[in-house]
Amino acid sequence: MAKSLYTQRHLMIAAAIGAQRRAKGLTQADVAKAMGGTWSQPIIVNIEKGGRRLDLVELLRLADIIELDIEALIRKLREVPDE
Repeated sequence: MAKSLYTQRHLMIAAAIGAQRRAKGLTQADVAKAMGGTWSQPIIVNIEKGGRRLDLVELLRLADIIELDIEALIRKLREVPDE
């Protein structure tokens, strides 16, 4: 059976992004606008629900915008077994 897109680690990333965005008082539309290009509010919704993966460059840019401590997130992710 194929592995699911929705591993525990992916869901942790999605939850951390949503929580940090809300903690900073940013809307999904604010974040999409800051990301630029073709980013839109529905893309941010999909990311926060765990339905869209981010590549490393996207994750770093998004983390900068919402001031997410990416190093701390990686430490937490390493505590979760790889599925």
